[in-house]
Amino acid sequence: MEDVIFKVEDIVQAPLPGYVAPTAVSFSPDDSLITYLFSPEENLNRRVYAFDVNKGESSLVFSPPDGGVDESNISPEEKLRRERLRERGLGVTRYEWVKTNLKMKFIVVPLPAGVYMKDLCSSPNPELIVPSSPTSPIIDPRLSPNGLLLAYVRDSELHVLNLLKNQTQQLTNGANGSTLTHGLAEYIAQEEMDRRNGYWWSLDSKFITYTEVDSSQVPLFRIMHQGKSSVGADAQEDHAYPFAGALNSTVRLGVVSSSGGGKTTWMDLVCGGRANNENEYLGRVNWMPGNVLTVQVLNRSQRKLKIMTFDVKTGRGKILLTEESDTWVTLHDCFTPLESGGFIWASERTGFRHLYLYNSDGTCLGGGLLAVNGWLSKSQG
Repeated sequence: MEDVIFKVEDIVQAPLPGYVAPTAVSFSPDDSLITYLFSPEENLNRRVYAFDVNKGESSLVFSPPDGGVDESNISPEEKLRRERLRERGLGVTRYEWVKTNLKMKFIVVPLPAGVYMKDLCSSPNPELIVPSSPTSPIIDPRLSPNGLLLAYVRDSELHVLNLLKNQTQQLTNGANGSTLTHGLAEYIAQEEMDRRNGYWWSLDSKFITYTEVDSSQVPLFRIMHQGKSSVGADAQEDHAYPFAGALNSTVRLGVVSSSGGGKTTWMDLVCGGRANNENEYLGRVNWMPGNVLTVQVLNRSQRKLKIMTFDVKTGRGKILLTEESDTWVTLHDCFTPLESGGFIWASERTGFRHLYLYNSDGTCLGGGLLAVNGWLSKSQG
C-alpha cells in the first residue's frame, strides 16, 4: 500500500481534506428541485446549486455577484454573529425558499452587500432587494411563514419588506444603536444561552414578537486586538459585558403587527412575581397555534425555569409549568407546539431527559419517552 503524505498546510486548512460535502439541503416548494450549498473548489467559498429531480442533473443557480471572498465589507455585527455560530464559510452561508406560489421558484440569499432574490426559472441575474452597508448593515433577515414578508434589523430597529408590493415598514422606534436595541439578542443570550434571535414570526405571519434590550447599566469592557499593527478603533472592541454578580441588560418582550402602524404590546414577564427581585433571563420564545405566545424564563441562579403563555393583545400571561432543580435547569430546544394547543416538553426532573405530553393548560397527559442523543427509547417515569 502506497503511503499518503499530507503537508502541514493541508492539515491546518479549512475545510479539512475530504470534509467538503453539500450543506443546507432543501426542497423547492413543488419538490422538483433539491438545493444545497457547495464548493466545487473544495474551499470555504460556497454557492447555491440545484439538483433537478426529473432530469437527474445539478447546476449552479446562485453565486455572489462580487465573488464572495471579500470580507472587508462584512459589518462588525455580522462578524460577531459568524464567530458565535462558528461559521467560517465565505460566499453564501444560508438561503431561504420563497414559498408563495408552487409555480414560482424564488430564493432569498443574505450577503454582506444586502439581501438578494433569485428567480430559478427565468431570471439569469439576482435582484438586490435590500441593500446593506458596513455602516448600516442588514442583520438577521428572515422570511415570514407565508413567504410574503421579509423581516430584518437595521440600525437597531425592526423592519419588514412586503415582497409583493416592494414596500418597507419600520415596525419599532426609539433605539439608539448603542445601549437600546430592538430585535437583537443581548450579549449574554448569544454567548451563554445559545439564543441567537431577537425576534420571532407568528405562525400566521400577522405578528412579530421582539426583544428590547437596554444595556445602559452595563459597563463597557474593552478587548484589545493583540499583535495587530492597527491603532484606534481598529485595534479594539468595546462591549457591554455583564460581569458575574453585576447588573445584566434589561430585556423586554413586545408584540407588534407585521403590517406596521400599530403600537407594541409589552408582555408581563414578571407574571407570578420574582423572589427577592431576582434577575431573570429570557431563555426561549415560541409561537403556538392561535397566536398564543410561549416564553421560557430562567432565574439567574439557573435553578428555576418558568414556561409562560401570553395573550398578545393584552400582554397578560400565566405560568403553564415550572421546572426546578437543586443544581441547575438546562436550557434546551425540546419544546414542540401541537395543533391541539398542547405541546411536547423535555424534562430532566428524573435525572434523565424524558419527553412529556402536555395539554394547553399545562396539565401533563403522559410521558415515558427517553431522549438520548437524538434517539427515542421506551423508559419508565
